[in-house]
Amino acid sequence: MQNLATSVVERSGNPMAPVESLDYISQLKTPLDCETVMKNAKVKGRTDVYDLAFRRKCQLAGLANEDPNDPLIKAFYETSLLARSFFVRSTTASTSKLTTPAA
Repeated sequence: MQNLATSVVERSGNPMAPVESLDYISQLKTPLDCETVMKNAKVKGRTDVYDLAFRRKCQLAGLANEDPNDPLIKAFYETSLLARSFFVRSTTASTSKLTTPAA
């Protein structure tokens, strides 16, 4: 597996340069690995890599809470992490636009 700290490869301006493979993201084993890739992707402005790593993190959350007697448990944890992230992002975006009222 590639080094997680340097796994996000910058594209060169050369159209003949090989396109990077993002298959390594599906091989990440822990949420911490995913968060490391997400941090690096955010710094480098790679939303495609960030989104894939976040989805993998959600999958891992579902697998960690899997119940063989109830398949909905896995789906719940995957979905709840996505919903929580969406809520935090939308709340942060809306509160950052608030202005203080004039006294």
